[in-house]
Amino acid sequence: MRVKLLEQQGKHVKDVIIMSDEEDPKFWNEIDDLGWVYFDHAQEKTKIKYGTWYLVVIDVVAQSLAAGFVGTEDSTFRLVNMIYLGVITDREPIIPPVAPDHHICEPGVRAAMYMLIHAGAAVTEAGILPSGDIFDLEHLRRQLRIPILEWQDAKLLPSQYDTEDSYSTTEIELLEFGWDVGRLERLDVAYTRVPSHTRLRAEDQEESHVVFSQLAALIYPQNPIASPESFPNLVPSAIGHHFPAEEHLSCFDTMYDATSGFESYEWRFSWSPVWRTVFGQPIPQVPYGHGPVEIIISSAYHVTPAYAKNVGRIRENLSNERDLDESRILVISDEESPSFWDDVRSQGWLYVNHTQEQTFEKFGE
Repeated sequence: MRVKLLEQQGKHVKDVIIMSDEEDPKFWNEIDDLGWVYFDHAQEKTKIKYGTWYLVVIDVVAQSLAAGFVGTEDSTFRLVNMIYLGVITDREPIIPPVAPDHHICEPGVRAAMYMLIHAGAAVTEAGILPSGDIFDLEHLRRQLRIPILEWQDAKLLPSQYDTEDSYSTTEIELLEFGWDVGRLERLDVAYTRVPSHTRLRAEDQEESHVVFSQLAALIYPQNPIASPESFPNLVPSAIGHHFPAEEHLSCFDTMYDATSGFESYEWRFSWSPVWRTVFGQPIPQVPYGHGPVEIIISSAYHVTPAYAKNVGRIRENLSNERDLDESRILVISDEESPSFWDDVRSQGWLYVNHTQEQTFEKFGE
């Protein structure tokens, strides 16, 4: 889709490079058939030569810059983790704007989320929305009793090409992932390596999870565990700068794999400090009138009895606690299986048929 969009804009795309952790040979055969380029890490013996590297997303920031992919459940976890880090460090979180990117692509390439193109992309065409246009941040501020800023409170969009240094919790392989948003937000990001003791299992070189308290010790406003100048440089910015990490504006490259230190992916458990502190106070959507209950389902081939049971439980809670009798259920999902949508219809739930409604043709990205 991106290639077609660029060609429609008169921009010639010479090469498309695919990066994915997909191991199915059929997937890579399809990439070959399309004439796209990829690295055969097994053939090139990449891990043997260079060790394990990780892709980086510049996605959320604690009192700093952000190139946020808000719109997917993964980005929600990153965002809430960032807010929690702000709570425990007495820093004011800056909520990134909403930008379409890797969660908007053709079905044939949805698995290849790391597609890199040498010219613009969907974000440039679709633009960026302030988070406050979608989320009721004022309500969130009241519930958490902390200041919460938006991107435009700290930086204009677009603005002069700014530079800022961020801490890196991962090693860098390619910075182009997320470049569409970063370019539109005029970011030029350099990276500083965080100490290995910030990992959940410091002895494991492939450990991706970082511990909240360990990160917090690096960025406390008063008397942090070490000065930013003491951390080693990792990767310079695109234009070559590498200033020390900023004391007042703390930025981490990703907050998805963050934990209290007891378990990985702690958002699976109700005892998670993040759940209890931030997620227990949901970021509500800005209300535009009284509508149906929204159910967001990601990647399911069938509406399982568990889904139907949980929907019934939510409706019962709304009736008992808020005296709301919600008979309409709106299902939002990127599932393409016809049997899935047959199940949805059989439940009497509502959904938007974007193909039938020609959503893309009418409104674009």
